[in-house]
Amino acid sequence: MGLTITLIMIDTHCHLQFKAYKDDYKEVIKRCNDKQMILNVVGTQRDTSEQAVKLAEKYENIYATVGLHPIHTTSTEVDEEEITFKSREEIFDYEFYKKLASHPKVIAIGECGMELFHLPADTDREAIVAKHRESFLQQAKLGQELDLPMVIHVRDAYDELL
Repeated sequence: MGLTITLIMIDTHCHLQFKAYKDDYKEVIKRCNDKQMILNVVGTQRDTSEQAVKLAEKYENIYATVGLHPIHTTSTEVDEEEITFKSREEIFDYEFYKKLASHPKVIAIGECGMELFHLPADTDREAIVAKHRESFLQQAKLGQELDLPMVIHVRDAYDELL
């Protein structure tokens, strides 16, 4: 009697709805479909969370996570190796995200947490930490209310999260 092993590949965290993929997201999805991969497209604010849900509605192998990333609780320049952008300040809108997270293909709340790596030079660190903490706690409350797990982002802020 032979042993059969079924391999399931899951990308637990991707951002196919971001501008970096605007020209080739369909090809990326096709390659993932060809490999029978399941994707979790993670939102970082209102519009990218809505776009994640739209992708999940359109493709069988895609699910969505919705939430507010900590860098979007303030307006700041974000310079990463692959991209540079200015984040748009947003306040976590509990009712908006609750409605969005009620979609059957939403599998988690987030990407939320604490981000102190991209602090603006002229900012009050404690004010930023307070904004991040409030947003994180609201998203944790929503996750608990809807019985959804969380995708947590922590960068240079481990002590502040505790």
